[in-house]
Amino acid sequence: MPNIAKLYCEIHNIDKFKDNNDRNVCRLCRYEKRKIYTERNKEIIRKKNQEYNKKTRNKAKTWLDENRKKNPEKYKNYATKYNETNAYDKVTKRIIRKYGLKLEEYNQFVIDCNNKCNICGLQETRKFLGETRRLCLDHDHKSGKIRGLLCFSCNIGLGKLKDNIKILQAAIDYLKQHEE
Repeated sequence: MPNIAKLYCEIHNIDKFKDNNDRNVCRLCRYEKRKIYTERNKEIIRKKNQEYNKKTRNKAKTWLDENRKKNPEKYKNYATKYNETNAYDKVTKRIIRKYGLKLEEYNQFVIDCNNKCNICGLQETRKFLGETRRLCLDHDHKSGKIRGLLCFSCNIGLGKLKDNIKILQAAIDYLKQHEE
């Protein structure tokens, strides 16, 4: 067995050590060798990782499904507790992801409209887990541009009428025609 203190890598000026295969290896040389291998064999490594992940995912899903069947109350309580503590964060993340809007920009919209719907002028009344919901961000479905904040009812009303001015005008005319 060679004396480890005398084994030395001239390339990196550091001591070598024994690896799992009883070879004398400089850690930097080993790192560089692994990096070169990875760059040359990206496709092979990607396929191996996909296969491994698929097997592992299936095992984990099976275990989780079985565990949920055995302990449904545990998972229901966990989900409720998680949603109570993270509801605000979930909504914030959804706003950022869906509209590319920062929380400060949303809050500025709320301040600008005095926390009231831009159509009916009322504050949001819907509740979720005991807290009043946020106003909905109304946006143009074609351009994606944010138009303002609406209460749930007005937002759904616009959506059901397909954001179409002609349909909205026809609804107004209909209501006027049948007004008492």
